[in-house]
Amino acid sequence: MSRNTAATQAASFQEMVRASNEYLLLLASDSALTDIVLRAETDPTSLSETEGRRYFSYVRVFWRNMDNAFVQHERGVLADSEWEVYRAIACQRRTNAPDWSWYSHESALRPDFVAIMNVC
Repeated sequence: MSRNTAATQAASFQEMVRASNEYLLLLASDSALTDIVLRAETDPTSLSETEGRRYFSYVRVFWRNMDNAFVQHERGVLADSEWEVYRAIACQRRTNAPDWSWYSHESALRPDFVAIMNVC
């Protein structure tokens, strides 16, 4: 039974790492998206409607990945030390990104995760 639990935890963690890497590679490999993110976080009025939607989707994926990390931690799949890495990354984004960016996503996230992010 414990071997199965360990295998499940390892597979879940590997999937989370894969999702994080995919997210980072998207930005690294798409200079247009990089430009959109930079402009969105300094002058959101400079974005076209299409660019604004791309930015929104890009940020939503980030918050869903972080929300998933929280859920995996709550279920005991993600160890405290591993969750702390995700929490620190999420808190950094929460405190450094414009408030409007956070507020447009918090309603799509778990309330207990939102509560943690709101005290970063």
